[in-house]
Amino acid sequence: MEYLSRKLGMLQNDRFFMFHPKCRQLKITHLIFVDDLLLFAKGDVYSVHKFFQCVKEFNDVSGLEANPEKCSVFYGGVDDSVKSSINNDLGFSEGVMPIKYLGVPLTTKKLSYMDCNPLLSKITGQFQKWLNHGNLSYTGRLQIIKSVILGVQIFWTSNYILPASVLQEMDGLCRRFLWGKSGQNLRIPLVAWERV
Repeated sequence: MEYLSRKLGMLQNDRFFMFHPKCRQLKITHLIFVDDLLLFAKGDVYSVHKFFQCVKEFNDVSGLEANPEKCSVFYGGVDDSVKSSINNDLGFSEGVMPIKYLGVPLTTKKLSYMDCNPLLSKITGQFQKWLNHGNLSYTGRLQIIKSVILGVQIFWTSNYILPASVLQEMDGLCRRFLWGKSGQNLRIPLVAWERV
């Protein structure tokens, strides 16, 4: 990846290559994290073609290649004719925002309740999985809440400020999981939730 990074970094010496307007001052062309690569350029055919050449050369040298099914192109303020030309050259699908990265939506705005639906679905799915494994004691349920569920919550809150309604919903899910149900009603809690 160092080879690819150097190759992409050399694009700043190409006077026809156009940086993304928000990346021009710092001369950022790319970000690499583990096996993910984000490329930034102005939405013109020449700049995107130069990116494609760098990636193609890296492919020829290393044998590694991009999976077209996992690649997307994101546009902002680009003419439809330029978009279609770029899409035809690359063969990648056009992405839509917000995208998810490491399970968290990438967005520049404050998260809404709807943006947090994947988080709530994940927590609900975890609870369902554990409930299907048989009877758990209160201690076992509390341990799952503390180690698994709160770990997911901390991961999200380390990236975003979650809406109060989402935090309340998460508390409700955790309470229902901890105390369980008898028939249609929630069992009477043995300890106040704040103390738990």
